[in-house]
Amino acid sequence: MANVKAPRTPLSPELQAAALWTYVQAKLPRFSCQTALAVVNDLGPLPGEDLKHLAKRLKPLLERQSIRIKYTACLEAAARMLGATSWHESEYSGSEPTLQLTVLVGSSVGMDQFMGKVEAFATWREVMPRMAHWCDLRQAQAPVKTFQVHVGEDYVMVGTPEPRGTDRPGDLTNIPIFTLRPCGGRSEWLDGAPSAFEALRRHLEERGVAALEGVAVMQLLQRYADPEYAVGLGQASVTGDAPNAELVLLRDDDELNPHNAFEMARGDELTCWAQLELASSDRGGTYSVELDGRSWVIGDARYTWELHIIRPKEYIPGLEMRQLNEEDTERLLRRFKLVKNIFSGRVRHHEVLKRVEYLGGPRDTYRIDLHRLLLAAKDAGHTWESLCEAMGVKETMQAALPVGFIMSAAQMLSPKKPSEFFARPNISEMARADDDLVLRTLLPRVDTIRYRTHNVPEDKRPMVREAVEELIDKLRVRKMRQVGMFSEEHELPLLVHAHDGEELRLALKEHGLVVYASVLPNFFPLDDLGDKFKGEGIAPFAFGHALYLHIQPE
Repeated sequence: MANVKAPRTPLSPELQAAALWTYVQAKLPRFSCQTALAVVNDLGPLPGEDLKHLAKRLKPLLERQSIRIKYTACLEAAARMLGATSWHESEYSGSEPTLQLTVLVGSSVGMDQFMGKVEAFATWREVMPRMAHWCDLRQAQAPVKTFQVHVGEDYVMVGTPEPRGTDRPGDLTNIPIFTLRPCGGRSEWLDGAPSAFEALRRHLEERGVAALEGVAVMQLLQRYADPEYAVGLGQASVTGDAPNAELVLLRDDDELNPHNAFEMARGDELTCWAQLELASSDRGGTYSVELDGRSWVIGDARYTWELHIIRPKEYIPGLEMRQLNEEDTERLLRRFKLVKNIFSGRVRHHEVLKRVEYLGGPRDTYRIDLHRLLLAAKDAGHTWESLCEAMGVKETMQAALPVGFIMSAAQMLSPKKPSEFFARPNISEMARADDDLVLRTLLPRVDTIRYRTHNVPEDKRPMVREAVEELIDKLRVRKMRQVGMFSEEHELPLLVHAHDGEELRLALKEHGLVVYASVLPNFFPLDDLGDKFKGEGIAPFAFGHALYLHIQPE
């Protein structure tokens, strides 16, 4: 095994303690930050020290604090203290960059001289002091209460929520300070990120400077990636799952009947906390939150936490849910109380919907309805070959086509309903909604709703149409609230929308009908958005997603 050397920028004792605490407390929750710092001060790691030697020195110091872990675990802990991701990753010698940080914040906050600056680092531990530096510099230029971490498939963006424009003060977006990307193709490049962001969180939150949103999901996924921690559940992956995972807060007053629980909020931690505060506003802001097992208790109300992981598929996502255990619930509560102090008593946050990578944008290719496309081409006087020639492309006629080709064909052929070029799923490719979980997950992230019926009696079709149209109206209201179009004297909690899908499902069930759900791509016109979206070379529609429902008798 190759020695693991210290990174080019040695970690301070505080950061070494944060690395040690992050690793050990996942296995032994009683291990405290103060104990970790005491161990580091006694240990005194030396730059370039042999990893095996450091681990041998670490083990008795931990045992002195009644922390007994195996030698292999000491190797892992020692490696993280030296800035490595794991003890067996010999490439972490500080010489080969694996991460690239790009500064993006500009002149709006007086940092234009750093715009576009690129820095390379060998490890997540090495990059952490620079993340803290850029956040501190941003804070010094224009103080903020929130820094937000957004995780994509091949990037992490850290920014601050700011208004999109003066006309919609409630519509905010995450303005980036910097982004992090892997250097080269590293399949598990995010695996070392949770520890680094925990250190950044402590740097901001423990000092009462600002809250760091978006780190709880990464930390939970890191723990669930350990097979011993997630017995009986599918193994999670920080790199694979973080772009499509979120917290869900439920009110669950009946512990013996969890099916009676109802959703309060979903998203990252500050979004859920702000919604909890809003739902508890009738208590006058003087309520206290107590911990009872896996639940938060406020008066006679009980709240539980779940981690939802969305696993993208062609038409419907796979969903995995995990209820947070007592240790994770306690960690969230400690942070909640800490952040309340940062916000002077009440957590406020702009985000009403977490943007996940699934449904965040178009895929590269989609299955199409070749029959409809060829009919539209024929009506316009084209064969397949002449259509490709007119568009200046060469494309084989096949079931799956690039999204750019489909959009160009729709623009050229100008069909009445361009979304019908996309193939509809078979019922076997859809999810039967025996509860409202899938609908709750998808509804906030689609632009419209389309449906079809199969063998529905004629006398029940008006009821179906009315129920679906009512859901469409509710979706419009939800979307307008998401972008701050309503000036509400008293802000309404998100739970008023959380059960829109369940109302549809129950209305259909009452008439002996069942609903299946899926997602389809959707083209929607830009005519109603003003002249700024019109012009030469601009398509007359935008790309989004539709919730597609199949309704039939039970």
